Amino acid sequence: MDKPTPHHAHHNKKHATYGMLLGLVAFAIVLLIAALVLSTHKSSEVTQRNHDTPSQDSAGLSTAPYDGMFAGFKINPPADWIIDRKIPTIHVSFINPKPDSDATGPFKANLNVATQVANGVSLDQFIAITKKTQLSTLTNYKEVIDRPISVGGVRGHIIEATFLNDNRELHIAQLIALNNNNAYIVTGTTLDATWSKYQSLFDASQMSLRLSTVK
Repeated sequence: MDKPTPHHAHHNKKHATYGMLLGLVAFAIVLLIAALVLSTHKSSEVTQRNHDTPSQDSAGLSTAPYDGMFAGFKINPPADWIIDRKIPTIHVSFINPKPDSDATGPFKANLNVATQVANGVSLDQFIAITKKTQLSTLTNYKEVIDRPISVGGVRGHIIEATFLNDNRELHIAQLIALNNNNAYIVTGTTLDATWSKYQSLFDASQMSLRLSTVK
């Protein structure tokens, strides 16, 4: 049997390493999805308002940005929304204190910011892995739109989709951007029936994201 040449051995090793990196990213995304689903349940439990929220601008956002300085980002959340930092794998969650309702009961719209190491994959690769993982993990996941954007001079995408959670149809918009080998995922979630109420608010908050060098 012919022995593999050094070139083939190097290629196989590189391919295996790349496959491992993709696997790590996919696993991290599964954890983020689990946290996202958890936040949809937890949002109905949070009742205490954050009294330190500053005034709002014309888009309905807080005039003072939330500073995730140790994670390398700042963002202006919806004004007067509750700040929750206790959801695993999510850096911070902003939750509307006023619930909406559909036939399945009350639900509080929320906006989550998560970060994870990108393991050297490109933005396009990260987007592809995210879509594939969510399609196989979330019930009845349907992509609505995928649009490229530039946020604070950094290239990214906003992916809008619907899925079912406990027979409740939810609507999400995810801004995904990579900076300094870190992925930033800003996810707005609400009932599909009330999506039009929050669409512009989520978009304005997501586009206020500013990324800095993580040291």
